[in-house]
Amino acid sequence: MSSSSIIMRHYRGELDLQPLVDLINACEAVDKLEVSVSTAQLKIEIETPTVDFDRDLRLWEDAEGKVIGFGKLSIAEPIENNLADGTLWLIVHPLARDGELDSQIIAWAEHRMNEVGKQWQGQPKLFAWCRNTRLDRMAMLEQHGFRANRHFWFLFQPLTEPIFTPHLPEGFTIRLVNEETEAQAWVDLYNRSFLSTWNYHPLTLESYQHRSQDSDYLPELDFVAVNSEGQFASICCCTIEKEHNTFVGRQEAWVAWLFTSPDFQRRGLARTMLLHALANLKALGMEIAQIGVDSENAFG
Repeated sequence: MSSSSIIMRHYRGELDLQPLVDLINACEAVDKLEVSVSTAQLKIEIETPTVDFDRDLRLWEDAEGKVIGFGKLSIAEPIENNLADGTLWLIVHPLARDGELDSQIIAWAEHRMNEVGKQWQGQPKLFAWCRNTRLDRMAMLEQHGFRANRHFWFLFQPLTEPIFTPHLPEGFTIRLVNEETEAQAWVDLYNRSFLSTWNYHPLTLESYQHRSQDSDYLPELDFVAVNSEGQFASICCCTIEKEHNTFVGRQEAWVAWLFTSPDFQRRGLARTMLLHALANLKALGMEIAQIGVDSENAFG
């Protein structure tokens, strides 16, 4: 596809949600990654609190005005000695995967991150994610200078068998989080738990509240372990993507968050929380539980 026939433009909000869903569906028809999304879900994913609509989002159209490319940068501010970084969400229509459009999107992202570097007086990093089954995408990213930096695994647990009931450490209880009154405590525990992990950037209260607006977020699956003084010690939060389950024909759930404060680690709390969550997912009729893990996680 000739670069002269491709037009880059800004994101127009609600008007662009359905064209972007159509783009994702066109990619799914070829890539077979079991990716499905509604306009409501896409709005939550795109319009995050930290995104700058004018500078961090772009769409690309062909000569007929059809959306064939999308780029979003999630930019994290630098903390202490860590430089700023940006993660690029890049989507290209299967019929436009000749390299030209990929190059345009990456060039736009690099230009934007150079602006960020000047703003914060440092050399920022640019990340992009890729599944190991997308060999074409990996090759394309490598051609543009990307190198493998970190590997993450998706793990699956069938819920057809009985779930083992673990012994909760003495002095702790498990209950549901009150998202209205305990949001800040949730965020504080997250930040304490991940402070020393790779590529950590603080979670804000605004970002937490934004995510809780997602229809896939279920308050009845947001669990916290507290000590005898009511202090948050460990969190396990699960989500059920109902529309996705209809799309794939399976009852699946995600363990979206599982973390423990450094003050309470090595006591078996995370394992207890996970098994508690799995039992609840099974009771809700889920057949499979999934979780994403860092292959180099020191606590894995």
